[in-house]
Amino acid sequence: MPLDDTAVTTARAGGFNVVHVATPGHIGITGLYLASKLSVPLIGSYHTEFPEYISQRLVTRFDSFLDQDQDAIHYVRDVSQRLAWDYLACFYNHCAKVLVPSESTREQILERLRPPLELFRRGVDTEGFSPAHRRRPDEQRVRCLYVGRLAVEKNLVWLVDAARRLPDLEWYVVGDGPQRAELQVALPDAVFTGTLHDEALAEAYASADLFAFPSRSETFGNVVLEAQASGLPAVVSDAGGPREIIEPGRTGLVAATAEEFASHLLALARDPERRRSYARAARLRAEQHDWESVFERLYSQYRSVLHPWNRRVWRSFLQRMRDSDHPFAVGLVAFWKQFGRRREAQAARRLRERGLGPTEEAGP
Repeated sequence: MPLDDTAVTTARAGGFNVVHVATPGHIGITGLYLASKLSVPLIGSYHTEFPEYISQRLVTRFDSFLDQDQDAIHYVRDVSQRLAWDYLACFYNHCAKVLVPSESTREQILERLRPPLELFRRGVDTEGFSPAHRRRPDEQRVRCLYVGRLAVEKNLVWLVDAARRLPDLEWYVVGDGPQRAELQVALPDAVFTGTLHDEALAEAYASADLFAFPSRSETFGNVVLEAQASGLPAVVSDAGGPREIIEPGRTGLVAATAEEFASHLLALARDPERRRSYARAARLRAEQHDWESVFERLYSQYRSVLHPWNRRVWRSFLQRMRDSDHPFAVGLVAFWKQFGRRREAQAARRLRERGLGPTEEAGP
């Protein structure tokens, strides 16, 4: 939606009373503008590690110029992250509340943003992603799957290291990105499918035996939840949101190093019974993350900014005054009713001036 009067007209016609922005890009700025023009609360979502991604990509882009100069690398990372955080604070501090997908994300940004931070976890379609989509016999080689963007921020050096340490496993890589060509050279025996959608993606998940996700910069990790719904044990890093999805020792394992990442994958590959036990538990856990309950919690967040605590207290106070016979209470309620009628009359007049409300009929 463009940042112009068309957006404001559309929003006013829709009668919206909350604006929810998902990113701080141009669409998010449009949402901020609408909330300001309509005088309605603004809620923001923070679910992408922009400062970390920006710094990693800048270092990668300038790698030939930096020439392993650690001081220069540190300077580029530090300055780029500080500038990114300055912008994010400028954007998100306009929000009445900011929703985050995991506790680790909340801890990371707690001191950087002023608005209250609330959890908004993700859901998964447990019919769209299910073990029922498996199209591969169990007796074949153990297949290890990665799904995600093929980019530097995903810490794919761990995946390459694990694949080289465990050549007996069958490696499938689903996704695309700037590192794909480099990874195909590093892992010539792996199968690179490119980006998959719908049934093809569901089949890729369900036809694997293990899910490997080494990223250390995820705020949540939807792909881990999709893998669990498909009945896959997962091995993830100990940083970011995915570790909160995993129940270590029950639905998957958490690794702190590349060596530990490969070791966990090997342990599960060698133990079919343990793998099946984790798979059953992972599926049960995913079934608890249905979208209906996720959106009900989201709607409660919307209601909370429409009727914040101080307004609830004020409403309760007025209700007590209304039911009281005390002269002060009677006078206060009369004043409030008169004030309310004036506000309604002013609102109706503004609508008529814009041609949006009923016109007054002329008298005789």
